[in-house]
Amino acid sequence: MRGTVNLDLRALIWDIDGVLVYVGDSYRKAIVETTQYYFTEIVGLGLDDYLLSIEDTQKFKMAGGFNNDWEITYGAVLCFLTGIISEIDSRGKCVNSLKDLPMMWDESHRGLDLDPVFKGTAAKGGGLANLRNALVELYGGSEETAEKFWHTDLIKQLFQEMYLGRDLFRKKYGFKPEHVKSKGFIRNEKPLTAQKLLSRLSERHIMGIASGREHFEIDVVLKMHGFREFFNEEFIVGSDDFPSGKPDPSQLLECRKRIEEVKGFIGGGNIAYVGDVPDDVIAAKRAGFRSIGVTASIRNDSGKKRLREKLIDLGADFVVDELAELDEVI
Repeated sequence: MRGTVNLDLRALIWDIDGVLVYVGDSYRKAIVETTQYYFTEIVGLGLDDYLLSIEDTQKFKMAGGFNNDWEITYGAVLCFLTGIISEIDSRGKCVNSLKDLPMMWDESHRGLDLDPVFKGTAAKGGGLANLRNALVELYGGSEETAEKFWHTDLIKQLFQEMYLGRDLFRKKYGFKPEHVKSKGFIRNEKPLTAQKLLSRLSERHIMGIASGREHFEIDVVLKMHGFREFFNEEFIVGSDDFPSGKPDPSQLLECRKRIEEVKGFIGGGNIAYVGDVPDDVIAAKRAGFRSIGVTASIRNDSGKKRLREKLIDLGADFVVDELAELDEVI
């Protein structure tokens, strides 16, 4: 934890993923599995090994601008499509349709080195648009060809089928899953805090949520873990309220507006946003709020250390490894 002086806070606005719940086996797993499914089942490549790892998904987050996990998945698919097509282009061959890829693909070619892509994306400001620009700089026309076979609507549907599972998918969208019929990775999510802590904090602070999830998923996860009673529905802002994700502060500012309509004016210095990635700290600062960073979702010490240092460098007021430490801070 950074610092020992208590913050004078009236309101806490929370992120969900990586803060209230561990999503390494749900959202992050859905990114990995959707990417793999796209190439094995949609493209038709015979892959023995995974293209993407859970650690890679965190690198997307660290590059910035990937508030929505669908966009990480879009980016991952585009990266590997570009890498495969670049290798084919290097042999003087031309890919004209998706069905050409399995016949032209060299099985010894297992994708591409993502680190230069992450570095280039971060240098340009992060996010999917800048990832595309980084791929163009690295791979030229191969990226343009890859976009012809990059079907983001399909990728999103695959992701949602895997993440929600057949029952929740049908409940949300009104039709049965078409590709993946499983229970859903959402059921793998585990709480990162206890109800008792949230109860204590809610007695002392106004509680809100600003999340990259849509309201359907927010409601499911809060009910699943017994957190629903600690958050007033009026003070919950999701990505279906504001599609522009963090580091854009719009969600946070909307949450503040809703709170103030009920509770009266609250100064930005008396509000803290609790998040787990660099974009959360940036969004909090742009909104004029305090920022509390959380590293609880990172399982290895080196990754936790890198994240903590990054959050502090960006100006987080406090960084905690476990949410229980918040009792000491606020």
